Amino acid sequence: MAMDRLEVPLFPLNNVLFPRMPLPLHVFEPRFRKLILRCSEAKEPFGVVLATDADERGRTTARVGTLARIHALHRLDDGRMNVLAVGDERFAVLARRETPDEFQLATVETVQDLPVRAESIDPLVNEVRHLFGIYFDALVASAGIEVPEYELPGDPSDLSFVVASVVHLPLERRQMFLELTSAAERLQQEVAYLKLSIARLEKRDSAGQLAVPFDPDRWKDVFFRN
Repeated sequence: MAMDRLEVPLFPLNNVLFPRMPLPLHVFEPRFRKLILRCSEAKEPFGVVLATDADERGRTTARVGTLARIHALHRLDDGRMNVLAVGDERFAVLARRETPDEFQLATVETVQDLPVRAESIDPLVNEVRHLFGIYFDALVASAGIEVPEYELPGDPSDLSFVVASVVHLPLERRQMFLELTSAAERLQQEVAYLKLSIARLEKRDSAGQLAVPFDPDRWKDVFFRN
């Protein structure tokens, strides 16, 4: 399967962006202000990659990241910016170079999931949707609030990325999920993780312990809605 190649500016973060997921940014460094303005004016994406250097400056990054497209941009009086971007396709970095504006431009190749037969993955999709409902209900109930309305996507790849975005995974595991090219493998791992998390939440509730405060507004834009 042929992959698309393109050149994109790199925006390193101490975070992993998944496809279709929102990314709010407060941009204050001059080099990244220039990056955002360039992409906004050209209506082109930038590449979000996990920073792997100790001070998170982005001199070294993960090889696989996610293209981000700007949906809203608000420029503040002092030059800082509030940006809302949304994850698009994944990519692998093939080469990179410094620019005079001090951010990196990378030649990247898009990354896609391997094809899969519906009859083999549909049971996994149904199980993850069922377990996620139990997990999410238990999570918000332990915080003492009502369950906010949401709608999970039916596409296996999109579903796996939504679940990976919501559950509390360490950065290394999130990056691993991003790099996997098998939706079935991501869903299988999420089944195991959700079962373990549900058991922990039930045990915590039975002991009379509450979860950390939960803000339902934080999740509203994570889910697909009509």
